Amino acid sequence: MDILISGIGVTGPTLAYWLLQHDPSHRITLVERSPDLRASGQSIDIRQAAVDVVRRMGIIDKVKAHGTTEAGIDFVDESGKAFASFPASGNDEEQSFTSEYEILRGDLVKILYETVDGRVKTVFGAKVERYHERKEDGKVDVTLSNGAEAEYDVVIAADGQSSRIRNMALGTVDNPRAHYRAFNNYVAYYTMPAIPSLPGNFARWYNAPGGKAFMIRPDPNPKLCRANIIRQLWPGDTKTNERYREALAAGPEEYKRILREDYADISWAAKDILAGLDESDEFYASESAQVQAPTLAVGRIAFVGDAGYCPTPLTGMGTSLALIGAYILAGEIGSITHSSDVPSALSAYNDIMLPYSRRVQAIPLAVPRLLNPQTWLALRLVRAVVWFIYATGVVPLIGRITGASSFSKKDFVLPEYTKKKE
Repeated sequence: MDILISGIGVTGPTLAYWLLQHDPSHRITLVERSPDLRASGQSIDIRQAAVDVVRRMGIIDKVKAHGTTEAGIDFVDESGKAFASFPASGNDEEQSFTSEYEILRGDLVKILYETVDGRVKTVFGAKVERYHERKEDGKVDVTLSNGAEAEYDVVIAADGQSSRIRNMALGTVDNPRAHYRAFNNYVAYYTMPAIPSLPGNFARWYNAPGGKAFMIRPDPNPKLCRANIIRQLWPGDTKTNERYREALAAGPEEYKRILREDYADISWAAKDILAGLDESDEFYASESAQVQAPTLAVGRIAFVGDAGYCPTPLTGMGTSLALIGAYILAGEIGSITHSSDVPSALSAYNDIMLPYSRRVQAIPLAVPRLLNPQTWLALRLVRAVVWFIYATGVVPLIGRITGASSFSKKDFVLPEYTKKKE
């Protein structure tokens, strides 16, 4: 079949790999709006059944070799002293805050892309401008932003949280947030020079009142570190929410400006972390919002990864859901015998992934506010709970408190699909 995949991140190459595993005769086109492979990004982790996906792809050793070197996480107070410390569990089946497979997004994208490089057609610097599904024969006519036109048997949106293809398919182009579940949570990610006073390979997390938090994570390059600046707002604080959303829309420099304003009075390593904003050559900020598409397939159009079910970094399962979804979508397409059966394959994918993704997304709206408290009293209570979990060693309790499946044992078994004869 002729298959178009929009997005060359984690999801797109993974999907292409598995499609070719099931049928090497597929003609696959990968389209990416960036001018080249976006081999950048912060630390991501692989958990649950996604570990099995990567293992079956034969790249598990490469992923391990490109690990971030993060060995765990310390929760610190105003003086920088750790009051709770959680090392990686060393167990694929039940992981801690730090995954056994912690890797920089860019490194994972490169590894995944190498599995299909030369086996698929790639188009950089373009995106799907419009498409039309023909009723008479089921083909999908697609026009790209570079003017290229072609027809496909199936079009797959792997183009992220703000997927234009999803919004076109669901009729929400004029309201791109129609299927968002907002948490009023904002995170900035960037790379900066390592802070000499914070040596070691443990990440460090610091909370301050006002829903503010810093996180410093190690980088494979010992001269660098990875910084996260988090802001949790109350839903009723519409003025500040709008301020942060407008800053996101305005671009990195405006977002950096409000971070400098809002975090100037914070303790711990704030001075160094904020100074790192000026020295960063890799900065990204986003609102933590889930995508809850009502369906993952419309006709011959499918949504996979963040385009269909972005769970937010709050779950720790974004990359894992993308890997699992790509495996299942390819398997269902690989199970059909004729292109006329594409809608039934996409429907089967929807029936498996929609309920599973909803289960992963089932974090109570109050949880981010509880984890990023607004007052000193609330902060002391949170620290007491974190210390108790540390002292008792019952890390899975975090999953039961927050609803985050990333801390539980594997609760999803990959379906088995039969490879077609070549």
